[in-house]
Amino acid sequence: MDISRSVDYLHQIITQKEVDEVHVLPPETVLSDDIVKMCPLELGQLGIPGNILKILYSNLYHKTLAASAATQCADTSKWSLVLLLTNPNCLVFWNLRKKLCIQGVISLDEERLVSRLILKLHPKSSATFEHRRWLMTQLNMEDTLLSEELELCTLTADRYYSNYYSWSHRLFCVTHHSSKQIWRAELDRMRKWREMNVSQYCVFSYCQYLLSRLGLQPDDLAYEYSDVCELIDLYPGHQSLWYHRKWIVYQLSKWKEERCVKMVDDELHNLRTSTDNLIVSHLKGLKILLRVS
Repeated sequence: MDISRSVDYLHQIITQKEVDEVHVLPPETVLSDDIVKMCPLELGQLGIPGNILKILYSNLYHKTLAASAATQCADTSKWSLVLLLTNPNCLVFWNLRKKLCIQGVISLDEERLVSRLILKLHPKSSATFEHRRWLMTQLNMEDTLLSEELELCTLTADRYYSNYYSWSHRLFCVTHHSSKQIWRAELDRMRKWREMNVSQYCVFSYCQYLLSRLGLQPDDLAYEYSDVCELIDLYPGHQSLWYHRKWIVYQLSKWKEERCVKMVDDELHNLRTSTDNLIVSHLKGLKILLRVS
């Protein structure tokens, strides 16, 4: 197996935007010098056998570390890309690529492409998300860039349950915008997404943040209360829904509007006879928050 030719091939097809997603395939029993045949590319889907990645990693790791302080920029950009496909949480390689971006050896657009591919393959890579945030600070946070980041966050959240790194990145993205229109659109998207992910409290916590940025208005809280009650009826037994419901009622208690007061009173009285453990725990916690007996 020709290491240099393999690295050149993988770097070329990835940076030329021929690859939409990378997949790790079962190991090849017989290795050949035909890297194109061993790493099939069909309809933007690139398959790389696991043992080929292992061989490339073992051959390039120390070489890349040794060359990172030298002037072999062209080679280190290729090597680090291949290494990160296997080990995306190695900060040394990402820091090397930051240096190459600053030097102009790697374009920011190319780095966005590479980091996106790696997150598709490793959706819970904290170092890749951190690198992605660094890229955002180097670019103007336009609506198109924000839309791309939010779409990527949705994809990684779909692929890894309770992906805290993905939700933290999403929070970072919207925090750098002061547009209520963006927050409102994001809240609407999350209300749809959580219907199919009711056990993930991350999305409810994120919705709480968005509601807070929108001012925790009675209309929004009333809609949120109605929506979470409907979800509880459809999907009983999920603690995340009851935690969110408790937060909503607590926020409603801060308003003196008649409908808000009534919703809080109804919550305290209508559920008091239930023997369901989740409801009993919900009422107990709610009474502590509201300081009522």
